[in-house]
Amino acid sequence: MTKKIKQRYESHGHKVTPALPGVTSIYRPWINVRLEANGKLTRFFKALIDSGSDYTLFPTKAGEAIDIDIEAGPSHIIYGVGGGEIKARFHDVTLYVSGYEVIIRAGFTDEVPFGGLGILGTIGFFDNFKVGFNGRKGKFEIEPYD
Repeated sequence: MTKKIKQRYESHGHKVTPALPGVTSIYRPWINVRLEANGKLTRFFKALIDSGSDYTLFPTKAGEAIDIDIEAGPSHIIYGVGGGEIKARFHDVTLYVSGYEVIIRAGFTDEVPFGGLGILGTIGFFDNFKVGFNGRKGKFEIEPYD
């Protein structure tokens, strides 16, 4: 039997603007993850659970830490909001999240937003985990599919 993992959103400061008066914080669903490949494990680092991202992405340095030859992976151009694009190279890795592990296909890039932290998207994360968001209570929960 699998167990739901429940966590609180993390608060991040937000500059008050006329467009969003009274909004002083943004709350995001960050979770600690680690990656494994080639018999090596990364340290834990934060990744954003992002239902708007098609792909699961990690910084190049995370892949290099576990001896992945990033440049050897097939590349794919990823388009974001506003037409921005980034190039990622994809590899199979084991993702560890909240006591669970799953082999996923993830992209590695130097262009990951949020200061080089991970992004958990549809391919790699949402296709392996059920995710529930409760913005009013500032909580989210995940559990692996059976």
